[in-house]
Amino acid sequence: MINSRVWFSAKELAGQPGLPQTQQGVNRKLGNLGDDQRRKRQQGRGGGWEYHISALPPATQAALLTMNGQNQREPEVPAATEQEGKSAALWQNFERRPQTIKDRAVKRLQMVRAVEWLIDGGHSRGEAVRTVAEQTGVSVATIQRCRQRTKSVAPGDWLPILAPRNAGRVSAAETPEPAMDNTRLGDCEADK
Repeated sequence: MINSRVWFSAKELAGQPGLPQTQQGVNRKLGNLGDDQRRKRQQGRGGGWEYHISALPPATQAALLTMNGQNQREPEVPAATEQEGKSAALWQNFERRPQTIKDRAVKRLQMVRAVEWLIDGGHSRGEAVRTVAEQTGVSVATIQRCRQRTKSVAPGDWLPILAPRNAGRVSAAETPEPAMDNTRLGDCEADK
């Protein structure tokens, strides 16, 4: 899931997109953030500085938001008893999908949430989408399609709605012609 941390040490930031390769370089570049709301002393042994994610360049923010760190937890799947109607059906269908499909949905969710986070942080929609596309290697159009799929859905249902819908199809030779016309509509293929 998306990294929920907001404070990062210079050591963690060194080498991230948009920042220098060394801790000293990061401290030098971000050292002029005079206010204590975006920079603070690191707790514990060694001291040093920690920087708030809002103080970092957009490319760095996107990389930190979408990275698959070990400290991140899997998305929580709401129990079916808590869901109603369409939401329950979405989650039941999602739970029956193979793990590879679920993993692709998680990647898409990370991208969409990173874009939304950047937009909430004051970046334009276009800049946010381009930044996430650059960091993930996914096309701008793909990210826009994924965002479009989440527009009319509650945020708690974004994960199942972003699961690829084309997995497990029969081959084209076995599919009747009318059914083939709509197989790709609205799909956001983010895993190229």
